Parts: sequence; C-alpha cells; structure tokens
Amino acid sequence: MNERDKELNEVLEELAKNLDITDTEDAAIRLSYQAVGEYLAQEGSSLSEYDVEIFPQGSFNLGTIIRPIIEGDDLDIDLVCELKSKKPEWTQYDVKQQVGDRLKESKRYRELLDEEGRRCWTLLYRDNATTTTQKYHMDILPSIVDKNYKTIVREMFSARELSESDYDKAAIRITDNESPDYKTSPLPLTWLKSNPFGYARWFELQQQKGETGDVRFFTRDDVNPLPDKRKSKTILQRVVQLLKRHRDIHYGGDDDKPISIIITTLAAKAYDGEKDLVLAFRNVVAKMRNYIETRIEDGKEVKWVPNPVNSQENFADKWPETPRKQRLFYEWLDKLEANVQNMVSSSDRLLLERHFSDSFGKDMSQKTFAALAKRKLEERKSGNLRMGATGILSSVGSTAVAAGHNFFGGEDDE
Repeated sequence: MNERDKELNEVLEELAKNLDITDTEDAAIRLSYQAVGEYLAQEGSSLSEYDVEIFPQGSFNLGTIIRPIIEGDDLDIDLVCELKSKKPEWTQYDVKQQVGDRLKESKRYRELLDEEGRRCWTLLYRDNATTTTQKYHMDILPSIVDKNYKTIVREMFSARELSESDYDKAAIRITDNESPDYKTSPLPLTWLKSNPFGYARWFELQQQKGETGDVRFFTRDDVNPLPDKRKSKTILQRVVQLLKRHRDIHYGGDDDKPISIIITTLAAKAYDGEKDLVLAFRNVVAKMRNYIETRIEDGKEVKWVPNPVNSQENFADKWPETPRKQRLFYEWLDKLEANVQNMVSSSDRLLLERHFSDSFGKDMSQKTFAALAKRKLEERKSGNLRMGATGILSSVGSTAVAAGHNFFGGEDDE
C-alpha cells in the first residue's frame, strides 16, 4: 500500500468508527431487549410454558448498525421472539396476539407499544426518552422454532462449510397478517419462513475470507448472557457501514431507497478477503452489481438478489411491482462508483474532504478530518509523525515532519 492509500485508509477507518453507535447506546439497547425477554418468559406468565426467548437480528446482530444522519433520531432494533411450542390450535394470529397481550399486561410496555405492525410489535422507547442515547425502537417479531433450535443453531455455527439445506435447518416460522392463512392455519410449516441466524452465520463466513483459522464474530451463546460491545470490527462490517451511510446521505428519506439487506448481501458476496479498508471498499463497490442476477419469469426479465441461505427468496422481489426501487438502486450504484473514484484519485486534502462530504455527509466528514488532524498534531508534538516520500503525512517514513503542516499537507491554523 502506498503512502496516499495509507492516509486514505486512516480516513475511512476513522469515519467508519464515527458511524458506530456509542457504548452508552449499545448498553441501553442490550438492557432493554434483555428486560423484554425476561418479562415475556417470566415464570407464571401466559407465555412461560412455551420456552420464550428474544434475540437480536438484522444489523444489530451483524455488527453493521450505524448512527442516524440526524442526531437524536431513533435507532431501529430488530428482535426475534421465539416460542419453542404453542397450543395445537393456535394460528399465526393467535401467536402474535399472545405476544402482544403479554406486552399489554405491563404498564411500562403498554405505554411504549405502537400500533400493531404487519409482522411485529414495536416498542417506541424514543417517545419516552429523556436523552438522545435512549431514542430507539424495537421491532419484536413473534415466531415458532423447533424445540431443539438451540442445538441446531449451535451446530450450524460450529460447521466450517454449509450447504443451503444445512442453513435451512435454522429457519423459523413467523407471523404475517397479510398471509392468506393468517387466521386459519395452525401448521407452522405453512407459515412464512425466515432465517435470520442462518444469514448471520453466512455473513460471518464471508467475513472470514480474509482471516486464518476459525474467527468468531457472533454465536448464539454470545447473546445469552449478553456480551460486551465488540470494540473491533471486521473489514466487511466496516464496508457495509460505509455503504449504508452513503445510501442514507443520498436517499435516506425516500421510501424506495436501496434496502440494507440487499446492500449487505451484495457487499458480502463481492468481498474477497481484502486486508485493508480502502482496497476492500473500492473492490466491493466495483463488483456489487455483478451479483445482481437477471432471470426470466413469465417471459420477462426480472432482477434477482437471492437470499444466500434460501435461493428461492429474492431480496429484490419488490422491484417489479415498484420499478422506482430498482431505478434508485442502480442510480445509487452509479453515484457510489463515481464518488469512490473521486476519493481514491484525489491527493489534495481540501478536495478529498469535499468528496467525503458529498459521500458521507458534511458533519460526519468534518468530524472525521478534525479528529485525524488532532491526532496528527499530537503525533507531531510527540515526535512520532513522519513524512513519506509522497509528501503526504504518515506515521511511517524516514523524514521528520517540519512544523507548520497537518493532515494531507495543509497549513496549521495556529
């Protein structure tokens, strides 16, 4: 890696770190979903005989959650509420209502509860928050799982190679009030299938492309008891965070914006074990569109982003009915590729900062460059900062840095 790429790598790593939720937010979220799980499973409650547990899914589980663009906006946390059994006659409707009724028995949760959603019950911690670090909402998805589900998932996370049928064993059955048999079928095998923990294992294996040995980033046992927030992120996790931030800057308020599951899946498929963030980000962006398939259905071309743990599920299934979603996704890819090209080809600090602002937001970019400038100043004062042969400041090289320079060779404001 040349000197300029090393500096660019520093910028991307600092920016990605700034996208993380804080330790305070992380701790509050973990305490909240642990409390909900304990309440739902409380001995003697209406659900206690069904061996209820709650686990995170989605970005919080994968380690790719990012801060909202506007400070104080709420974070979206997805949870799965697992029942290991149910009454034989219960339909999806009954399972969902049982979970909702249990939440309504608590004055605290009744006050937090939003209107019933299509698949989930939502607790709006944001509306009752006293500080911005408590502004989040939790979507609780009722589901039915095999009574031996823990063993199934543990075996899946222990295996080094998995087929689609292996992943399928970890699938769960969920409630969906738009299903035709929502109020009629008591057979979970006819209910909508989801596989958040199969996907989590697949994503973990994608991260390990750049690692040697069996590196663990997530296991079911990590969640119960809850682990501390992980201080380090993998290269792939950082790439996904950067992609999601770029998406939010350009389409954050648009209902047809590129969805996170498609972004995450394409990025994970495109990742090839690169060891540094600059190379990984650049290569992933360049290759993402290659993993969007074109299939013929009813004589028409249809875009497919297959679920890697269920090839019959298309994450882009809403594109045909809402063509604007597909158009915006490709429009976003075009912008992303252009922005990345501008970033990696720029060696002027001010121009680079402008490209970062356009890609990731002015406030976040200013915060990132300010933090790096402060660090460089401290390194220079301690005598540890060196200048590489390119003239761009770096912590490596053989020439001592003279006073009067800061990050990327700009003038000090002193």
